[in-house]
Amino acid sequence: MLINAVADIDRKQAIFTEEKKNSYETRRKGLKREQTKLEQQYKDEIIDFLRKKPRSKTTEISKYLDNERSLIFKRLRKLEVDGVVLRIANGNILRWELIK
Repeated sequence: MLINAVADIDRKQAIFTEEKKNSYETRRKGLKREQTKLEQQYKDEIIDFLRKKPRSKTTEISKYLDNERSLIFKRLRKLEVDGVVLRIANGNILRWELIK
């Protein structure tokens, strides 16, 4: 009788653990989708700004998009690696423009 009760508790705990694991996995996938969606939105905003105002500085872009300069720089570097934007350096001043 006691062994059956312990086995029942173990089975219920295993089911609960599996359900919890599945819910975490579902939530993680949803968050990953949202993050990808936001990154694409940020890229689109940067590209739209550079279409309107080519050869912009990183600071100008960050002020327009109301984001940290370092975050905008990181996104611009990703776009540069993807071949979307070009970095033009004049001394210490970085300017960015779209590759057409």
